[in-house]
Amino acid sequence: MYQQDITRTRRTAFVVAIDHSLSMQEEITFGGMRMPKSHAVAIATNRLLDELVLRSTRDGQVRNYYDVAVVGYSNDRVYSMFGEQMSFISVERLAALQPPRMTVEFEWRLPSGSISRVTEEIPEWIEPRAGGSTPMVEMFQAVALLVEQWCANPANRESFPPMVINITDGTPDGGSEQELIAITERIRSASTSDGGTLLFNIHIGSDGGTRRLFPRKDELEPRNRSQYLMAKMSSTIPATFEDAVTSLRGDLAHPPFLAMGYNASMVEVIAMLNIGSYSIVDNK
Repeated sequence: MYQQDITRTRRTAFVVAIDHSLSMQEEITFGGMRMPKSHAVAIATNRLLDELVLRSTRDGQVRNYYDVAVVGYSNDRVYSMFGEQMSFISVERLAALQPPRMTVEFEWRLPSGSISRVTEEIPEWIEPRAGGSTPMVEMFQAVALLVEQWCANPANRESFPPMVINITDGTPDGGSEQELIAITERIRSASTSDGGTLLFNIHIGSDGGTRRLFPRKDELEPRNRSQYLMAKMSSTIPATFEDAVTSLRGDLAHPPFLAMGYNASMVEVIAMLNIGSYSIVDNK
């Protein structure tokens, strides 16, 4: 399970769901710079999309290794960030959109302890947004339809299953815990012959606070209901990802790990996104 190579005839699907609620206006530190969470998440998502395009490019041409969807949710609305109806687009079409490019600057601490300033230029497919509520149940319902339809396509039957990454900084508005657990179980049940859809849930914290990155169940805080709810909504990391997760954690913990991050910094969010994109790629 979770071993299928990704090729043009057996591509995979990638869904990023982004919380656009009012609390995403809160500022955090990202790469030594202060910025709203909404801006930091937009940068991280654009970097991920750019990486998928680069990894799909062979001899100057973008090959269709991925179907991609980016979903925003706020104010009881769920919408495609590509300005179309709720659906996937191919990575080839994503590249052809040719969005404006944005320049971002970061400060990185080197192993020596010194600070290095890095400037990057990346396409800006996704713009930051923040306002309103957090309709997470409605978002997951829309994502469930996306991955179910994708998995039901006979052309995708033998493919590596879809990857869904939900990035949020708060608790859902509306809906019960039971509804959230039921709809996320439905998403994880959408499957190909290579396994069920992998659902990652990443909670962005404010600066400071206890973090839980790809935790084991016995590492969750007993009195923190949010952590336990997120754990129930998330997939268990398959063996394909375990080495990368162990490396990111940097400790001696053994699997199984949960596909979640709680109170994560933006640097850690990017690292978690990278694990998803890098670990499943063996393009041919």
